[in-house]
Amino acid sequence: MVLQKKVVNDRWLQGETTHQLKQLYRNPIWLFGVVLSLGIATIFFLFAQQLIGPALVPGLMSAGFIVLIIGSAKIIKVKLNLQELIGIGLITLGIVLLGLSELDINLQNIDFTDESFFFRAIIFSFVLLLLWLSFFFSVKHTAKHRGIFKALSSALPLCISDFWISLVVAIVMKLFLGTNLNSFESLLLIFSIAVVIWANIQNIIETQTAFQYGNANVIIPVQQIPIQISPIFTFYFIFAMLSPKPTSLLFVLLGLMIIIASGFLLSHRQAEFETSTIKQEN
Repeated sequence: MVLQKKVVNDRWLQGETTHQLKQLYRNPIWLFGVVLSLGIATIFFLFAQQLIGPALVPGLMSAGFIVLIIGSAKIIKVKLNLQELIGIGLITLGIVLLGLSELDINLQNIDFTDESFFFRAIIFSFVLLLLWLSFFFSVKHTAKHRGIFKALSSALPLCISDFWISLVVAIVMKLFLGTNLNSFESLLLIFSIAVVIWANIQNIIETQTAFQYGNANVIIPVQQIPIQISPIFTFYFIFAMLSPKPTSLLFVLLGLMIIIASGFLLSHRQAEFETSTIKQEN
């Protein structure tokens, strides 16, 4: 993300705002950043999905904030103020609490062909799709909060992907174990792969656009808010699982409240950044 933001920053400062994505595709630094974030990171992401399921993986992977902060300071030359540090610290604390909830899911024990499970999955994805559309079109009708809306808009496809990729992992695991797939499982695998591909491409496009309107150290944490919250609904709604221990729900609620509070802090800072940018443009 840091390398991608650096390229976008350089082009934006040079006044190159047209055909942004077409030019980015030709930039070796930007492409290297994409390979790192989608290539190498995806391998570890898939292994984590297999081991602990989709409920905890997004939260645990967000420990990369430390790398983001150091990278932003060194490469992009972005300085963090106290409010940003508090916001990122709160998100980190919230992620730790979500991890302590132990909401792990054994994908091998889930019956993905169950009609009620599939129905809940479709409802969940449809709601996220509607939220994505609302944020996507909100960007076109506002100037002050463009970066915030774009960050949230870019995150929602990943929320969808984080669930459907768990189905891909589970079905592929069955194939490696020598189990033959029925027609429904084969179609589900194809559909899930298509959803994951669309979601990740959409995320790349919108994340690069969001980088035009704000700092990476603010855009990424705001982007993490729905990414951290949606797995909780995945655990309790789609998989319809019970809390593994009495304190799990408490840790989840505390983690969610802290993450949301940190989002307000970072969103306020981002709005100030965009306001000053608009004034400079005028």
